[in-house]
Amino acid sequence: MNKKAICFKTIETHTLGEPTRIVTEGFPKHKAKSMMEYKEYLENNYD
Repeated sequence: MNKKAICFKTIETHTLGEPTRIVTEGFPKHKAKSMMEYKEYLENNYD
């Protein structure tokens, strides 16, 4: 495997006791037509 490292900047919080993470920088650009399509793209390529 020859994958390029990706660096994300995030803010991590707890909302009503649940952990949340907000990515503020480093998110890959996309051409998805919907957020669901983008979510699936990220799961398949970055998860």
